[in-house]
Amino acid sequence: MQKALYRDYDALAYNPKHVGEERGAINYIKKTKQRQKGVEIVFDPKAHKDFVTGFRKRKQQRRKEAEKQILKKSKAQRLEDRAQRRKELKHQLGLPDDYGVQDSDTERGEPY
Repeated sequence: MQKALYRDYDALAYNPKHVGEERGAINYIKKTKQRQKGVEIVFDPKAHKDFVTGFRKRKQQRRKEAEKQILKKSKAQRLEDRAQRRKELKHQLGLPDDYGVQDSDTERGEPY
């Protein structure tokens, strides 16, 4: 007689039918019980046609979204390059990094 792999209280993995012997799995469902549940599959011709004929539309949509992402990344890269050029120019001219940045009070037109 082989030693049981799991303890008697391990009810999640095995069903305690026979004490001392290996036990059958609990999560096993017989095919007849599955058939008796009455699962119904409904075929929708319109949805099927949309799926079959929609490959081109979905591909175009993916391309359009990818193009938007590329434009967004290129714009961010341009802004970053401009900021880097400004910073280098300020450094060459010996200006402080906050040169040209206005306070919130001066933006409203209020004096210091």
